[in-house]
Amino acid sequence: MYWLIRGVSKIVGILPLPFSLGIGKFLGRVMYCNRKRRAVAFINVKGAFPYRTDAEIARIVRRSFISFGITVIETLLIDKLKDKVIIEWEEEPERIEGVFVGIHQGSWELYNARFAQMANLGVIIKPQKNHALDKFLYELRRRYGVGVCTTLKEMVGYLKNNNSVGLVLDHGAEENAHLIDFFGKLVPTPGGAVRLAKKFNKKIFPCFGYRKDGNHIFVVKKPLEVSNKLEEDILRYLNRIYEQFLQQHPWDYLWWYKRFKKKASLEVLILTDGKAGHIKQSLSLLEFLKTKKLRVKETVLQVDYKSKYRDFLAHICALSAGRFFLGHSRWLEFFLSEEVWNCLAKRFFDIVISTGSRPAPINLIYARSLGAKSCVILKPNVPLSKFDLVILPEHDGIRGRNVVNIKGALVRAPASGEYVLQGEKFFKLGDKKKISLFIGNFLDNQDKFIKNLELFLKNVKKFSTKEDYGLLVTTSRRTHPSIERIVEAQLNGFSNTEALVIVSKNNWPFVVPTFLSLSDLVFVSNDSVSMISESLHGENNTVCVRLEEIRRKRHIRFFNSLEGGFINFLDYPYATFKFKKPPLSVKQKNYSAIEKVLGRVL
Repeated sequence: MYWLIRGVSKIVGILPLPFSLGIGKFLGRVMYCNRKRRAVAFINVKGAFPYRTDAEIARIVRRSFISFGITVIETLLIDKLKDKVIIEWEEEPERIEGVFVGIHQGSWELYNARFAQMANLGVIIKPQKNHALDKFLYELRRRYGVGVCTTLKEMVGYLKNNNSVGLVLDHGAEENAHLIDFFGKLVPTPGGAVRLAKKFNKKIFPCFGYRKDGNHIFVVKKPLEVSNKLEEDILRYLNRIYEQFLQQHPWDYLWWYKRFKKKASLEVLILTDGKAGHIKQSLSLLEFLKTKKLRVKETVLQVDYKSKYRDFLAHICALSAGRFFLGHSRWLEFFLSEEVWNCLAKRFFDIVISTGSRPAPINLIYARSLGAKSCVILKPNVPLSKFDLVILPEHDGIRGRNVVNIKGALVRAPASGEYVLQGEKFFKLGDKKKISLFIGNFLDNQDKFIKNLELFLKNVKKFSTKEDYGLLVTTSRRTHPSIERIVEAQLNGFSNTEALVIVSKNNWPFVVPTFLSLSDLVFVSNDSVSMISESLHGENNTVCVRLEEIRRKRHIRFFNSLEGGFINFLDYPYATFKFKKPPLSVKQKNYSAIEKVLGRVL
């Protein structure tokens, strides 16, 4: 293999320069055919320059591969090209010594050889996996006077002798590097160059190069004095320099490495259908993500189709959504209203979340177009296998490799603070200990529900009087008027009733957070899966009141999933009010299930 590389080097050296560089361009185009690397490059460029169109990004990616192909050939033609490297000093030093810092861009072997003509330069090298290539590059560097350092000790020797060393900011390579903003993302940025400069009292020279009119312009920025600056501030300054350079010369960077894989920040898009319950579930997943990343930025957007016809077509299109959608976000302009499309165009997100069926196809198509992860909550009208993560209630009875089964609904953590204070003030609540009643609606048997409700309310009043509990009572949007009348007749005017809300008359947003936050016991009628889930997710001592026999399989599976320590049940004749707080937490169980799969998705 070594002799093959040497042979290719000899042949390329004999050929006319334009022909040799043409081979480099061809090599770059061949590399561009690697779909996996091309996809990584597109995602990285889109993340760095979201304001550019997909067509512009595709051109940058293609040109980046071609540029690298030329770089490979230029490495074999250093003798012919080193005099074509023009060094531009922003502030030329009296003596060339210090720490020269670059990134993976341009024709770096050519720049090193040219620079070594002017000063003693040592560069630290990471051995190649291909030993033949490693040997060839070592000999090449030594031939042009570039000092090859394989250890930190060797590099320190260069600095002690007042020479120069060259290092690369290899973003995302080190596990414990400082997390510094790079194109708006918190990316591990190695600080070895800064620490060396500080320890040996040397200046840092940021540098980069680009091709122009058949030459290479190698720019050395003004040297940075580091002795009185924090390491993080220096790295932040260096990242800004390279951001500015890449905005002008984006094709000179190796984008197909996973530069942002270890970033500690996320851009999250939540697509909604406007339903409050669906938004809550999406926001609950968002809150969970915020516990896993240092910085999470979210955008919430309601999906608005141009027509029902285009809504239908979006679902059909999503059936065939594959990896080929990458770079084709423009398709969404056909389906979505102009306002929604303008919010999505020229944006980048790492994760797209939606709940329910209506926004699901847009979630899938848009995520695929960005190379983002698609997460859907509740069963959509799109095959589940298309999504990266699917969160479904356990009682739906659906399993899959990308499916996380949770108990009940995914619920946002109960609001506190301002909402609770607002509720306390509005209802003029005192210090008495409290219980909450959440009363929904019958499912199958109205007469039995009403009869049992009357008995339950009678007994709960006795319990509250005996134990001196204040009652916080609310109906739901589904509650039948006949049930509302019974609740009002039984509890309106009762001495221990501190708050009574009929939702059909007043639906204040602070009611549920206030009731859940202030109650020692929470009673919920057995028709309401969502309210039971919300109470359990808030880790309240929750009691499911069985006001009618449940025949619906989905509800039966839901309650079966809660057996064994997650919830209390109160059955007819509702006489025993002794409840211990269940030992198991639905919230912890659900988040643990999500975390197991989420690590693979992210």
